[in-house]
Amino acid sequence: NPSSTPGEVTDDARVDVLNPVLAIVKKVDGLDAVQKNPQDGFDYTVKVTNTGNTPAHNITVTDTVPVGVIVTPGTIVNGGVLTGAGANGGGTITWTLAGPLHQQSGAGTPKSLDLTYSATFADSETLTASALTNTAQVTRFESFGTGGRVYTPAGVSDTAQVTPLFPKVDLTKTV
Repeated sequence: NPSSTPGEVTDDARVDVLNPVLAIVKKVDGLDAVQKNPQDGFDYTVKVTNTGNTPAHNITVTDTVPVGVIVTPGTIVNGGVLTGAGANGGGTITWTLAGPLHQQSGAGTPKSLDLTYSATFADSETLTASALTNTAQVTRFESFGTGGRVYTPAGVSDTAQVTPLFPKVDLTKTV
């Protein structure tokens, strides 16, 4: 609505700020939870998707691996780095991805990123029959490759569980 007084002109305009919004899904062998024999291996996939309306850049994703799960470092894709792992596994995988990760409605690609790796259980004498839960999360991203707004989202995370199977022996005695 333009209005004017002598020497002054004003006008209202609406500005919509476009933001990247990231989502994450974590799976083990394609499922939310699996049961495996202690000698079996398993594969994790972390899928990061931009559900916002502008590309995301400089994305940091972490995956906290529980003690009892041993990551095979050579299987980590897209430059992920495992730190803090001990003899019985655990540690954190960190991916730092330049992007851009394009929005679903745009013409650009990629629209999602699959971050994968393989793992095994630690020695069975160190395990229980309890589920071992990994948590993957997006910890940071930006709206531009340089000079953009920095986002540090809370709650952009997902989990996957793997449970070691052990034989159950029932002992009976007859006389």
